[in-house]
Amino acid sequence: MSPQSRPVPKAPDGLSGARGRGPPPPGSTLVDAFLERAATEGVLRPDLPAGWASALLPQLMHLASRQLSHLTAAQAADVVVDTLLRGLGTPLPS
Repeated sequence: MSPQSRPVPKAPDGLSGARGRGPPPPGSTLVDAFLERAATEGVLRPDLPAGWASALLPQLMHLASRQLSHLTAAQAADVVVDTLLRGLGTPLPS
């Protein structure tokens, strides 16, 4: 990752929701809670349509599992996260 990159928030541990404020709401998943926290903390753009990130993430994971089988799981996860957070454009100059 580049020095310009923002830290990615840690996912909820399954026992409590984001920042330990209790369990995620009924019907939500840990991934939804993670993505909601990422949006709240400014890691994801606030202007995206509702549900877009939670629909995109599994598709990126599926694509990575099919197209990036030569990478380790950790390397593929890094590609997925980087693509989700930064897209495919070149980094902006600092």
